[in-house]
Amino acid sequence: IKNIVSKIRRIIIIRKQLLPPDISLLAGNKSLDFFAKKSLHIIWIGSQDFHRFNRATVDLRANRTLIRKEPFILFIDDCLPAASDWKLLNVRPPVTATIYYPRLRSFFESIETHYGLPVVIAGHPNSKSDDSYASALGGRTVIFEETASLAIQSALVLTHGSTATSFAVLSRKPILFLTTQEIDQSFYGLHVRTMAKNLDRPVISMDDNNSI
Repeated sequence: IKNIVSKIRRIIIIRKQLLPPDISLLAGNKSLDFFAKKSLHIIWIGSQDFHRFNRATVDLRANRTLIRKEPFILFIDDCLPAASDWKLLNVRPPVTATIYYPRLRSFFESIETHYGLPVVIAGHPNSKSDDSYASALGGRTVIFEETASLAIQSALVLTHGSTATSFAVLSRKPILFLTTQEIDQSFYGLHVRTMAKNLDRPVISMDDNNSI
């Protein structure tokens, strides 16, 4: 409790010391935080993902990026066991590969049986050079650098807490947020549940195959 109180005090002190920006470029109401609200000028702009989504929409209409004709379920991968973010932030990954991937594969099998649709993976860029990546995901189709297009074409989107979930939101597709006990006990668990709450979408535990 003392540590929490100390952190709150530090945040309050920092907020009092920092000057608000003169101009804030914001994309969406969620970006209107404590500091941005005090800006002299607020300019509303489209996010980078918004522009990527619009480009993907144009390309699809021109039939340049049709991924597959049959319906599919999209999984937007966060690369939770080995993302470079964890090294940059100097934190432990929220999951261990030996526990995480078997649970993920088992869940994919259950949801594919339930909906009668295959799961296609929007590959994380950190996994592009990983030769074992596809096999870790059960040999399913993995596609890199086409997440926006995949989201538009999908029937359902599965995610943990990737920022690329914005493509599913822009596509107005149904979203299921996935977690496990291991994820919930990590720092990432709160992130997953907060994003799901903000989007008013359910959180599914992959530890329970009957949760679908």
